[in-house]
Amino acid sequence: MRLPEQSLAQVNERIAAARANLAEIDEGLHAHAGDCAVVKRTVEEAEERARFFEARAGMGMASAVSYLRGFCPAEALDAVRAAARRTAGLDRGRPAGDDRVPR
Repeated sequence: MRLPEQSLAQVNERIAAARANLAEIDEGLHAHAGDCAVVKRTVEEAEERARFFEARAGMGMASAVSYLRGFCPAEALDAVRAAARRTAGLDRGRPAGDDRVPR
């Protein structure tokens, strides 16, 4: 029978160190538990800004005519058509082969 590579005292020291490390991690998690809502809100605001800039990049103006160019999901097309009938026109085209279509 082989002897253990570590003594019982060494194993107990490692267990104590691991428990201390877990307690430190737990303390850190509790300290940052309230940050989740702030981080989530910050991410949502950044995503909204990104969507705004993507939409703005697809807008243009030619004389007195303003236009918005971009993609919408097929299931949202009826709502877009209804909005276009009330305020503007709609020219629905198909994406070109090199267009980056959102998924």
